[in-house]
Amino acid sequence: MTITISSCAYVHSEDVDPERHLNAPALEAGMDTAVKAAIAALGDDAAGYTEFQRRTIQTVYTSMLSTHGLIRKVLGAGWQNPAAIDALALARVPLESLYTLCLMFEDASWVDGYLKDGWKKQYVRFLLQCEETKNLPRFKEFCTMLAPRNLDALRQFHGITDAQVATIHHEELGVPVPDGMAKEHISRFPSPSKVINQMKQGTDKRTMLARLYPEYVFLCSFAHGLPDALLFKMMFSKNPPASDYFSEAQMKDTFHRQVEQPAYTTSLLSLIQSSTELIPLYPGNVALRAAIVKAWESVTEGMLLGKAIWHIRTKRLLGIVDAEPSQ
Repeated sequence: MTITISSCAYVHSEDVDPERHLNAPALEAGMDTAVKAAIAALGDDAAGYTEFQRRTIQTVYTSMLSTHGLIRKVLGAGWQNPAAIDALALARVPLESLYTLCLMFEDASWVDGYLKDGWKKQYVRFLLQCEETKNLPRFKEFCTMLAPRNLDALRQFHGITDAQVATIHHEELGVPVPDGMAKEHISRFPSPSKVINQMKQGTDKRTMLARLYPEYVFLCSFAHGLPDALLFKMMFSKNPPASDYFSEAQMKDTFHRQVEQPAYTTSLLSLIQSSTELIPLYPGNVALRAAIVKAWESVTEGMLLGKAIWHIRTKRLLGIVDAEPSQ
């Protein structure tokens, strides 16, 4: 699908208070409590999901938390350090994880697809290493014993068939598939744009992910080293050319609005909404619901993007209905 402004924009009917300063410790505490409640909930049975699948999803959450902590550390380098710009590249990771989890919560088979695609990427990299070092004796043990043993153990655990392995050998090395064996491909786990296409038309989940997609594209600029990233690193350094034209206060304000705020809030929102997406699997988990409601309180009051996501999808997941206007 092609996402345009007219197809994804959420037109606000009310503003946040621009003079209100968000309480970062309260935001952090609310987010942390919500995510830990989600991780704890996954320790219980969920219809259609095995224990291993739930453990895998728990790992996605803990990884998101880890990246969020790193984003805060990188931003701590300050507005005069180009390294702080890399927080925007890092913020792409938790946002992409939100897309991953949204798909996993559509059906448990997507958890298996995620793991199988991960194994395939590992295996292809191993085959490349072996091809490049096949004439170097010191790699023989690694390529013939150590790595194959570990990869095969994972292969069997993930249920990857001999036909799927043979198909990889055929695609990557040109090795013929054995007689009587049909090719069997391992599908690539969808990228965010393709995740959107997996969602049913007209659903609020699809609408939410479409609205977040421009944020993802923006962050990709910094992961891919595109002009925005180069410009920001030039601007926010100890001796930037821009200092001749802008005051220190203006530079700090620009850093806050263009770097610090989008990196931090995108990561924070991704974590909170990812926790919220778990509610349909655990509708009776009061602790999870309470933690999520608390986490959203400050977000909806102080972030326009957060307010958009709240109205597009979150409040319905929480069963919150707007009051009817008075007659």
